[in-house]
Formats: sequence, C-alpha cells, structure tokens
Amino acid sequence: MPNNLDAFNPEYRSARTQRLLKKKLIAREIASMEEQATLRDGDMVHRPYYSDVVVNDYTKGVDVTVQDVSATDEYLVVNKSKEATVYIDEIDVKQNKYDAANKYIDRMTYALKKDIDGAFLKEVLNAEYTMSDGDMGGNAGDPVTVSVANVFKLFTLTEAKMNANDIEDTKPWFFVITPDVKANIQQTNLVNWFNQADAALRGTLKGMGYLGTWGNFNIFVSNNVAHSNKVTMSSVAAADTLTINWVTITFAASPSAAGECKPTHAALAGMLNGVMATAGDYVDFSAADRAKLIAAGVSAIDDGTDVTIVTNGTTTYAQSGVTLGWEIAHCWAGQYGCTDMVIQKDVAVQKNKEPKKTGYNYLCWTLYGIKTFTEGAKRCIDVLVA
Repeated sequence: MPNNLDAFNPEYRSARTQRLLKKKLIAREIASMEEQATLRDGDMVHRPYYSDVVVNDYTKGVDVTVQDVSATDEYLVVNKSKEATVYIDEIDVKQNKYDAANKYIDRMTYALKKDIDGAFLKEVLNAEYTMSDGDMGGNAGDPVTVSVANVFKLFTLTEAKMNANDIEDTKPWFFVITPDVKANIQQTNLVNWFNQADAALRGTLKGMGYLGTWGNFNIFVSNNVAHSNKVTMSSVAAADTLTINWVTITFAASPSAAGECKPTHAALAGMLNGVMATAGDYVDFSAADRAKLIAAGVSAIDDGTDVTIVTNGTTTYAQSGVTLGWEIAHCWAGQYGCTDMVIQKDVAVQKNKEPKKTGYNYLCWTLYGIKTFTEGAKRCIDVLVA
C-alpha cells in the first residue's frame, strides 16, 4: 500500500482576492456639469429655448410682416436614485482573512458609477443628426460596417456633417467609439507608418477611456457605448423565444411562468422596462435573470409597432422564430457639453446597524439627472456602426 501523507500538506489563502473586471467610465469627461451648482437643492432646472427669426427683403413704404415668436420650456430633472447594498456580519469581520466590507464598497461604488455612465451614453439616441451607411455611399439608415479601408472616411465625413450643420468648434469635439472601431483606427495608423508611440492616438488619461486625438476629435473608447437591436413584432408568435444576455423570454398567449410574455410590442417593452401596462402581459423574470438584464443596461423603446432593445455595450442574442435586425453601436460625435448631467449626490456609503443582528448594512447610493436639451441635440451626431 503506497504512503499517503496528504494530511501534512498545508493550504494557504492568497494575500488578495481576485479582481473583477471594470469598464472605463467617461461620462464626466464630456458632460456639461454647469447646472450642478444650481441644483444644490430642488429637483428641476428649467432651460427654455426660443424660435428663430428669418431675414426678409424690405421695400420702402411697404409694411413689414411681423414674425411670430415663441418660447418652449425644457427642464432637467434629478430623478435617478440608485443604490446597492450588502450585509456583513460581525462574525465574518472577525473571522475572515479579507476585508469583505471594503471589497464590496469598492465594487458597489464602481457599479453605481457604471450605471451613470451607461445612462449618459444612451443620450446619443437623442441626437438631432444621424450618420449612416447612406452618408458613406451605401444604404441610407443602415449602420456602417467599419474597416481599415473606410474608418478614416467615416471620421472625415462625420466632421463634414458637423460643419455642415453649423456645430461650433468654440468647444472641443469628442467621438466616443467601440473597441472594434479603435482596432480599425490602430490598424490604419500602422498601415500609414504610425506606431503606438506616435502622437496619433497616444492616450494620456489612462483609465478614463481617452485614446488621444484623431482628425479634429478627442477620441474616447468605451464598452458602454449604447447598442440597439430591433425586434420585428409581426414575426413573433406563441412558443417563440428571444434570449438577451443569457436571459430567455418565451412568448405565450397566456403567460403563466417566469419569463413568459404575450407576443405584443406593449407587453415585450413593458417586460424589459419592468413596467406592466396591462395586467397579464407577462410574468416577471426570476431575480437572477432580472439582475442579468440590469447588468447589461437593458431597456426597450416601443414605437407602436416594433420594439427596439437598447443595452449598455454589446450583448448576446439568440432567438427562435423571432426576427431581429442589426445590432447597432451608437457611437457618439459631438461638442463637449452637448448633454447636461447633474450629480446631486455623488456615490456615498452609509453604514447602518441591523437592529437584530451583529452586523451592518453597507448601503451605497447616488442621486443624479441627465438631459440632452434641444440646443445640445443639435450639437451631436448618432453614428451608426454595425
């Protein structure tokens, strides 16, 4: 019988825990924070806009035509209150090798900031102008399939569209892109005898997503770029399935189990947004599945016929019987400050004693509002990328 001295083998704990992944966050870099001081208290700031005027010929002795003018109110509302909370028992504090509270405070703080970043980058959908394959000589409305051969053309034509629409260069211009677009830029630079050490695309704000300058744009790369995919609801029938970020929706005439939904645009949009317009439209997801959708920033836009799914960054789709369109990345070109953001309460931590337990709840929370006013919408472009 061979010897077995395994009982003498020690087991150790590493000096650290494993590191979770973090996306680069860029919202604060390009947002206008001018209303931050105004909204030290209160929950709304109004910023109206007014109609333009036209110049007419004047004929001596003839009455002029007085132009009608009007003003329209717009406002930013601080209405996004978010939290993440964990409970840490004092027995665990005493016996754990690692400081669980600090680990989770760090992660919750990041998760809340990522939520702000994702919500901010979805504002690209409010841009006045769109750059599509039609502007590149292809099919109007289709996303651009970016390659080494055309990425510089995309940037120059986006800049031309900004100039054509009188977007001022009194403030710097930004361009938020995906990692795939970044790869094409880098390959283009190499083809043209640049290298990573050259001024082209030499990022200096490491960890903030800043990549450098290209053309007349400051380039930011983000995995949080808003992505969309349209579900053609006329194709959907009972027993069809749609999977988003590994969460499966099963369409049913009479939903009865978790994750089941009526095959209508109102029911699907309501289910994804967590708002049931009509009783019986759907049976909600399990808590675990809802958490996966929240992590991907899933929301839905109902246009009365079809449903557009919007996510923070690219996500995984699968379907049976359901017709999906392109997954489109909404890269964002514009003037710095075209979208306003007010963070009325920056991410903060409360340590609350549980009255009937030994430990504490660590509650991280934030309070903020985002608004693309009409003036800002006219100063940015939604660049559709396949």
